[in-house]
Amino acid sequence: MKLNVNGKSVEFSGDEQTPLLWALRDHLNITQPKFGCGAGLCGACTVHLDGQAIRSCLTPVSVAAGKKVTTMDGVTPALAKKIKDAWIAEDVPQCGYCQHGQMMSAAALLSKNPKPSDEDINSEWTETFVVVELTHVFVAQFIALLKLNLRRLLWIDVRLLNLLQSYQLV
Repeated sequence: MKLNVNGKSVEFSGDEQTPLLWALRDHLNITQPKFGCGAGLCGACTVHLDGQAIRSCLTPVSVAAGKKVTTMDGVTPALAKKIKDAWIAEDVPQCGYCQHGQMMSAAALLSKNPKPSDEDINSEWTETFVVVELTHVFVAQFIALLKLNLRRLLWIDVRLLNLLQSYQLV
């Protein structure tokens, strides 16, 4: 089956029920999307399918036939730079394992809506951060999102905002 990955036509000859994640990683040697939870909760496997952020660990490769699959390598250079610069400036990456998925979620949202409302952010982003705890990484990601004009998240409460303000981070 032919796939369009990052603007290139590639051939996949495995089982069409193979999760897209494994088609990308094991058959096409595209290793940016990671296996995290296998249940679509953590977002480490996030890629774009026709511009929509999807969990590739749950999506059969057959669903991608005839559609555009995009990893961070396929995001427009200007948008990729903006996202990467915000992540680096705020020292977000620790081990980096889930960063691809989080950056792809940001890219999908900003591609459709460069100035998203709080409601847009809440509907698009909440699942990506459900499994993230309040750590340095979490705070850094939040600040990076602020710099990307992703102002606030639904489940960020007043206590967290007060904490960020007390450190003069927002």
